[in-house]
Amino acid sequence: MFKPLSIELLDDEIFSDEIHNRRNVLDKKYKAHLSDYLYSDHGGIDITLNCYLLPESDDFELPPICEVKKVVDHLLSIGYSKQKLSKFLGIQTDGNRTLNYWLSENSTRNINKSNWILLCQLSGLQFVTALPILK
Repeated sequence: MFKPLSIELLDDEIFSDEIHNRRNVLDKKYKAHLSDYLYSDHGGIDITLNCYLLPESDDFELPPICEVKKVVDHLLSIGYSKQKLSKFLGIQTDGNRTLNYWLSENSTRNINKSNWILLCQLSGLQFVTALPILK
C-alpha cells in the first residue's frame, strides 16, 4: 500500500526507492505503447502540439478552436455523436449548445482544461497518469 504523501517522506530512502520503482514501471509501460501511439494516424492530428502535453506540464496550453474541431471530428468519425460527447463531458446536451459554442469561430472563450483533457483521453491522444509531484 502506498503511504500518504508528506514532506518527511522526501528524506525516506524506502519511499524514494518506491517512487523510483513505480516511475520505472510507468516508463516501461509508456515506452511499450509509444511506437503505436506515435505511428497511429489519429485522424491526421499532430500530437506534438503543446495542447496534447500532459496537463501538469509547464508547456501545456489550451488548444485553438481548430484543434478542438479536429478532435471532435475524429471522435465523430469513429462513431460518437455530439449528443454522446456532450453527455460524456457533462455539458448541456440539449442541442449540444456548449460543444457547438467551443467549435464556433465566433466563440469568445475556449474549451476549459478539464473538458479538453477528457476529449483527448476519449480519443486516445493523451496519456494522463497520477504520479506524485515532488517539487
